[in-house]
Amino acid sequence: MRCAYRAGGQLYEVEVARTPGVSGKPDVFSAVVGDQLFHFDVLRSGPGETCLIIEGRPATLYWAVDGDRRWITVHGKTFVLEAPAIAGKRTHGEVSAAENELRAPMPGQVRAVQVEQGSQVQRGQTIMLLEAMKMELRIQAPHAGRVARVLVQPGDAVERDQVLVEVE
Repeated sequence: MRCAYRAGGQLYEVEVARTPGVSGKPDVFSAVVGDQLFHFDVLRSGPGETCLIIEGRPATLYWAVDGDRRWITVHGKTFVLEAPAIAGKRTHGEVSAAENELRAPMPGQVRAVQVEQGSQVQRGQTIMLLEAMKMELRIQAPHAGRVARVLVQPGDAVERDQVLVEVE
């Protein structure tokens, strides 16, 4: 299977291949993302959750789909993928180049806000914690900058695509 997705303003081509298992062994998968090759096994998969072994390490992916957008949370990081055809539109959970808005990837409740207006943040720094569908989502700074505004506080219920923080 071949596909392409845009995440964080960068286009990624992905090719996934499945090799059927032999002698009762499970199927083996490989994925090429850009120029990187990954091998993985699928332990189990259900609605919104897939448990894998990637390069020998366990990982649980939580995912949600809305049209051409995919939200994937793994190891506390949430990634928003979108089909290239709609890549010019604003994406959830990412900073809009024009507005520098960090948005909620899905409906949930704010559990903790770890920055305040005027704070300097580094790329990848956790800005806040959301709880959604009984999982914790770490909302992280997509780039270094200064927090211009924090628009939510602990305990607030948020909707998907709601602006949480503005980073300059």
